[in-house]
Amino acid sequence: MPTSMVSVVVGVALLAIAASAVVPSAAQSRQESLIAEALRLQSIYDIAHREAVRTGQPHAVTYDDTTRTFEAFVADISVSPPDNAGTLHHPVTKQPVIYTLPNGIDVSPAPDPFQFGGGVDSAHVIFDAWGMPYNGVPGNHLGVLNGTLAVSNGNSSVRVVINAHTGRVILQ
Repeated sequence: MPTSMVSVVVGVALLAIAASAVVPSAAQSRQESLIAEALRLQSIYDIAHREAVRTGQPHAVTYDDTTRTFEAFVADISVSPPDNAGTLHHPVTKQPVIYTLPNGIDVSPAPDPFQFGGGVDSAHVIFDAWGMPYNGVPGNHLGVLNGTLAVSNGNSSVRVVINAHTGRVILQ
């Protein structure tokens, strides 16, 4: 059965309509996955902050640029840089609070995303017993000047922000 030019045009038009419906969905899906990754990062900082207040012990989150991994732990601040005094476990899943960035997701600035007073940059943030963030140098409670991580997927970004005074973690 021969194909008429009209049926070919109708078929191409239907394909074009279907493709136009898929393209916005793919862009929306990329934005939603970016927000999901930013929420995972927010939850790591939030868990460390809450556990510091709950237990009265310093808790930290550190970023390793070579492995692209964030890890939350109980911080031994008697040494500089602070040492890992115990793995922090998620309050519900009981799994270690460790997060590796998936391919296609980046954070900036890296490798030292946090800026403290006195020109000190750091790959970690420590929350003291009151939940205030600082750089972990004993006796040096310098506030975070820039507690912002930009989480991006190449096209757009979401910011994870740590409040310098309260330690509260939000998305912007």
